Amino acid sequence: MMSKNNRRLIWLRSDLRMMDNILFSRDYESSEETIVIYFHAIHEWKLHKKSNIQRALIFDRLKYLYLLFKEKNIPFFIFEINSFSEIPDFLIQFMNQFSIQKLLSNYEYEYDESERDHAVHFLLSRNNFEYIQMHNQTLLEPGTVLNGEKKMYKVFTPFKKKWIHQLDRSKFNIETNHYNTLTDKIIFESAQNAYNNFFRDVEYENKYFYKEKEILEIFNSFVLNHLADYEFTRDIPAINGTSKMSPYLAVGIVSPQTLIKICIDSKIALDNSWVNEIIWREFYIHLLQAFPDLGQNKPFLQYTKFIPWNESEDDFNKWKKGMTGFPIVDAGMRQLIEEGWMHNRVRMIVASFLTKNLLIHWKKGQDWFMQHLVDGTFASNNGGWQWSASTGTDSQPYFRVFNPITQSKNFDPNGEYIKKYVPELKNIPRKYIHEPWDYIQLNSENIYYEPMVSLSSSRKQAIETFKFAKEKYENGI
Repeated sequence: MMSKNNRRLIWLRSDLRMMDNILFSRDYESSEETIVIYFHAIHEWKLHKKSNIQRALIFDRLKYLYLLFKEKNIPFFIFEINSFSEIPDFLIQFMNQFSIQKLLSNYEYEYDESERDHAVHFLLSRNNFEYIQMHNQTLLEPGTVLNGEKKMYKVFTPFKKKWIHQLDRSKFNIETNHYNTLTDKIIFESAQNAYNNFFRDVEYENKYFYKEKEILEIFNSFVLNHLADYEFTRDIPAINGTSKMSPYLAVGIVSPQTLIKICIDSKIALDNSWVNEIIWREFYIHLLQAFPDLGQNKPFLQYTKFIPWNESEDDFNKWKKGMTGFPIVDAGMRQLIEEGWMHNRVRMIVASFLTKNLLIHWKKGQDWFMQHLVDGTFASNNGGWQWSASTGTDSQPYFRVFNPITQSKNFDPNGEYIKKYVPELKNIPRKYIHEPWDYIQLNSENIYYEPMVSLSSSRKQAIETFKFAKEKYENGI
């Protein structure tokens, strides 16, 4: 058996790629042979509300990577385990079995994932194994974009300015891969057995691309045909105005580095409105690293702990099922269920409606989104929900409450988006589509729901509730 010093184990997690993955790009030792491993932790996937549609994308990606690695003579082991707690001992046994001395992975910044990695590091170091972690989930390493006091920014705009300033475009290259292959047939047979065991009883249906070539073709087409108009089209849910890259960033099929490199090569400025979305993603990940309590579902603004949230399951179910009686809200919630995706403008509308007009806790909405979104990640989902609920850093002020009717008129003026996802309203004239109730009643039809709340009174109640909680906290009551 080969010496332990000549093999490295690459542990893939939310970075399911070779291209622009620093774990493959770093030439640690030219003589090292490479083995790759992936764990499907049943308990954590359930605990973290991972959606079926994202699982399906991951499973197809794992199948593709298995074949890709096999072509390159790199064994890829895929294992199903019950929980993260099993991983440290599993790795010790695995690395001993195949004479591996070094483990490599990219950092994950969520709370449970960080605790898992600490446990792995402790046990491996105690048993004289090496564990190297790299930063590859963001363009700039969390903890490096700081204000004048060397602290993490709590407001997005100055973070964005500093981020752009620090991004060194002159060194912005996608590195080539460095790895050595294996010829040990026993290891490949073991990998094949693990693969067969993993997929033996797995059933799923994937609706998304899982190969870089197809995905990057979509993005290059977006850059060529839509990016120039993105600032004006990004808020219109009825048109195909977004890049559709969020699912692939979420599971790590493509990296933000690759996408930004394409933009730079296309002479796109870093203050472009689409690049702004990438910077928001970076902001939320940096916040997780700087404020670990966020990773435990705690609000950033402490006074919001005093808010008496509405516990009505009936109200929550109406929102979940798209039965609120407000067309733009119902369209968004039904799109989420049907497609596992929702337009970002509509995400803000439905989140504001749940947390302000219904006064239901943002964590319930956050969990529902995670259970259905193909692009769900904790950092962005939590950040977006806390922004909408006015509980997070740099969130909208609590007295700003989205009016779904106004939003609908502004961003879906012809009701095209509404009619696609709320088909019972497809024959409603345009002038009534945003407020169809009187027209429906006038025509003696019973095709849609009555509004479940008064927008004006629920808005007033939300503002008073937040204001009271803030005063209670500030007065130490």
